[in-house]
Amino acid sequence: MTQQPERRDLRVCAFISLLVLGLVNAVLAQSDGDIHRVNFQDFIYRPSCASEDAEPQIRTRNGKYEVYNDKEQIGFTVSTPAYGDLTNDGVDEAVILSVCNTGGSGQFSEGFIYTMRGGKPLLLARIPGGDRASGGLHNLTVERGLLVVESYAMKDTSGLCCPDFIDTTRYRWDGRKLEQAGKTIRRTYLTSPRDQESQGRLESVPEQLALENYGKQLASSTPNNAITLSIVTKTMEQPMRAYALQFQTAAKELMKDPNAQNDIVAYWSNRGKTELWQTKFCTAQLKQIMTTFKINLVSGRLTDMKGEIQSMAICSSGS
Repeated sequence: MTQQPERRDLRVCAFISLLVLGLVNAVLAQSDGDIHRVNFQDFIYRPSCASEDAEPQIRTRNGKYEVYNDKEQIGFTVSTPAYGDLTNDGVDEAVILSVCNTGGSGQFSEGFIYTMRGGKPLLLARIPGGDRASGGLHNLTVERGLLVVESYAMKDTSGLCCPDFIDTTRYRWDGRKLEQAGKTIRRTYLTSPRDQESQGRLESVPEQLALENYGKQLASSTPNNAITLSIVTKTMEQPMRAYALQFQTAAKELMKDPNAQNDIVAYWSNRGKTELWQTKFCTAQLKQIMTTFKINLVSGRLTDMKGEIQSMAICSSGS
C-alpha cells in the first residue's frame, strides 16, 4: 500500500523531467533558428533592379552595396528589419525595405520578407515598390499579424521627386502569397514648412533649415535674382534620407528649348543647360550639409512660373 504513492510520485517526476527537457530543447531549437540573430545588414540579396549585366546576387556590407563602373552601375541600400509573425506560427518573420539606384536619378524601392526554415533565412515573398513618388515604399511594418505597407503617391502634375500622398495598405499571408486585407487608406504627405504651418504643426528642423538657407544663397547668386527658392521638401526617410529643393525662374535663357527630340541643336542646348544647373547645384557646400546631417540624396528642380520642369539636378552622398 505504501508503494503506490511512491510510484505515482516517480511517474510525476518523470513527466515533469520530460516536459522540462522538451521545453529546453524547444528553446534551444528556437535560439538556433532565431531570425532576430540574422544580420540582414551583411547579407546576400537578389534585387529586382539589377540589370542582366550585373551580378545575380549582391552582398551588402553595413546595409549598403555600391559598384559604379563600365560593367555595372548599382547602389543598393537596406533598412533595419521590422519583425512580426506573419505566418501565424508563433515565430517572427523579418521585413526589409530596400532602395536601388542603377546610375540615373531613379530610386527604386522593394521589400523582402524572410522566414526561418531549417535554421536558415528563406525568402518568403517580395513586396513590389516603385520609383520615389511613383509607388516608392515609405515604410514596412507588421501589426497584429498583418503586413502594413506605406507607399508614396503623387498627383499627375507632380514630379517623381516630390510625393503628395502616402497610401497605407494591409496584407495577410494566406499560406502561399500575400492578399490585401481591407481598403487602401490615403493621407496627405505633409513635409514642407509651408504645409506644416498651414496645419499648425510647424517644427524646427535644423537640416531642413540648412537646406533652405543653402537654396536661398544659391538663388541670390544668380544674375538679377533670376532664380527664387520655392520650397524644401523631405521626400524619404528610410532606408535612405532624401530632400528636394524646388526653384522657379522666368528667365528665358534658362528655359529648355522645344522640340529637342527632333532638333539636335535644341537637344544639345538643353543638355548643356542641365549640366550647368547640375554643377551650380551640387557643390561642396551642399555635400558638406549632407554629410553633417547624414542625408543621402538631394535633388534640385528648376521650373518655370507654371511649375513645368526646365532642369533637374541630383546630388548624392556617393557622388
